[in-house]
Amino acid sequence: MVLPRLQQGLYYVLCDSAAAAEAAGPAAPVCIAGHVPTSSDSTRVTMLYTPAAQRGRGYGRHAMRLLCSQLAERGYQRICLMADQAEPAVNRLYKSVGFVAVGDAAMLERPEAPGMAPESN
Repeated sequence: MVLPRLQQGLYYVLCDSAAAAEAAGPAAPVCIAGHVPTSSDSTRVTMLYTPAAQRGRGYGRHAMRLLCSQLAERGYQRICLMADQAEPAVNRLYKSVGFVAVGDAAMLERPEAPGMAPESN
């Protein structure tokens, strides 16, 4: 699933080559970010993931800055994302990169059993 998205330019992997040089080994992935175009000039960030062992080192922030820079160079004028308000660290990261909250969203909960319709009044 990841390789085709990497080849299409939808996923980006950040590797720490400096840490690899110190360990005399290959550069290891430290973060992955992805997006999905929503129109010819808009795209939505769909993922930002840093393994737990790599968190707190600025990799996520660096990956987001690189992703946004690449997307702007590719002609995207609007870059959006959805963030969980219950995740303050992630929201601070997005704000530090330049994202601004523009509103809240509501989610429609799906009925518990497949094919089960919600009760009507």
